[in-house]
Amino acid sequence: MQYQDGPGLNILHRVLRPRPDAEVNKLGFFLYYRNFAERFYAPNHFEYGGGIVLPRGDEGGDPNQQLRVDLLKRSAPVRTLKRRHILATLLHTKHGDPQRRRYSKLGANLTKLGIEKPFRLRIAEVDNRGGLLVGVDGLKLKFKP
Repeated sequence: MQYQDGPGLNILHRVLRPRPDAEVNKLGFFLYYRNFAERFYAPNHFEYGGGIVLPRGDEGGDPNQQLRVDLLKRSAPVRTLKRRHILATLLHTKHGDPQRRRYSKLGANLTKLGIEKPFRLRIAEVDNRGGLLVGVDGLKLKFKP
């Protein structure tokens, strides 16, 4: 569970290795979030105020209040949003999404997505309009021989 007192960016990432000899590889985990801002804002960047800590609700900066769960190429920069680096996006909050998600399962069939090599799981949270709690639990990479 992460929470910060002020605008910023938090990224949790880990390299995972599917079993090359498995018939099916699946990724699964539980994800929770709660957005305390009035809504989500999802520009295509992770900036939260140009490195300047803005007071909560300051309208001078570009609004950015989003959560992303992406599968990246292993060698991709952890802050990338370039399509050529992203293998799949499992979650990307946007305007109109629920303000809260109870812990519930999120995952992907890596075999169906064509992901056979080591990849990077990235969970990125950026906020500059209010708190955004994010929790992750029970990460498993399962395979069927």
